[in-house]
Amino acid sequence: IPPPGLGTMIIDNYSYNHIAVYVDGFLQAQIAHDHEKTPYDLRPGVYRVVLEERGGQRNFRSNIDILSGRLTIIEIFEDPHNWTRYHGVLFFD
Repeated sequence: IPPPGLGTMIIDNYSYNHIAVYVDGFLQAQIAHDHEKTPYDLRPGVYRVVLEERGGQRNFRSNIDILSGRLTIIEIFEDPHNWTRYHGVLFFD
C-alpha cells in the first residue's frame, strides 16, 4: 500500500540481471535485483523511467503514470528477439 499522498512504482524483475533504475534522469539508490519486486514511492504524476542492466547492454525506457494510492507495476523480461532490450509490461493495481 503506497504511503498517503503518494503512489508506488514496482519493478517486478523477471530477468536474470540486476537493474539500475533511473526516474527522470536520476539514478535511484535501490537496485532492482533479479527475480525480486522492488518498490519506489513517488508523487503522483508522469515520469520518464529508464532501466539499465548493471554491467551490461540491455535497457528499457518508458513514460509512466504514478497515481495517488495506487501501484504502477512494471514487469521486466529479457527480450528474446533483441539481446540489447528488456520487454516491459505495465499495469496498475
